[in-house]
Amino acid sequence: MALPADIPALKKVWKICFDDTDEAIDSFFSHAFHQNTTLVLFEHEKPVSMLTLLPAIWKSSQRKSKGYYVYAVATLPEARGKGYMRTLEEEACRLAQQTKKEFCLLVPATHSLTAMYAKLGYKPFSSVDTIPLNSNSKNQSCSLQSCGFDDFYALRTQYLSRFHQAVRFDKPYEHYAYQEYLRSGGWIFSLYNGYLCAYPSKKSLMITETSLSKSEIESA
Repeated sequence: MALPADIPALKKVWKICFDDTDEAIDSFFSHAFHQNTTLVLFEHEKPVSMLTLLPAIWKSSQRKSKGYYVYAVATLPEARGKGYMRTLEEEACRLAQQTKKEFCLLVPATHSLTAMYAKLGYKPFSSVDTIPLNSNSKNQSCSLQSCGFDDFYALRTQYLSRFHQAVRFDKPYEHYAYQEYLRSGGWIFSLYNGYLCAYPSKKSLMITETSLSKSEIESA
């Protein structure tokens, strides 16, 4: 597990592996870092591989289950190919069992990692699809408004409550994720009593999450 004294070195690992801005890295360690659930492997007293387990809640219509979201999985280039990440993943599963968590959840960085995670007991939970939308609207009354975090959190909570099951994180992490989305160039708007998260490009928007229906988006 990580110690406060390890944080500067962990920031360097993060910087090398993810190439995030210093501001983004500082934001994570200030608002979402969990010392007791950040697992680290060392070579010659230097951190070379890390992952973080973020508290998560899986809500269904019948019950709530506590678990972990596996995040910021990173190994320095010179330390790769030594099985360090598999060791950390196995330790993450052991820690989850020890602390009576009911699941571990992650998003593989590449499709090629799916087989490795399957060997550790992970099973597909959800998938991502791409749906093209056409907007020929001339609706002049449509008003996109920037959505502050508190409003976004409330709208998203309301939206996810409609589903049979959904995964949520503690509020400090969701605040960090909200800020990071905006920092990375994303837009978060409120519209039609709902919300829309998107990244702009030259001639289109890549919508990554929204509570709006397809018809509402196309008419905006």
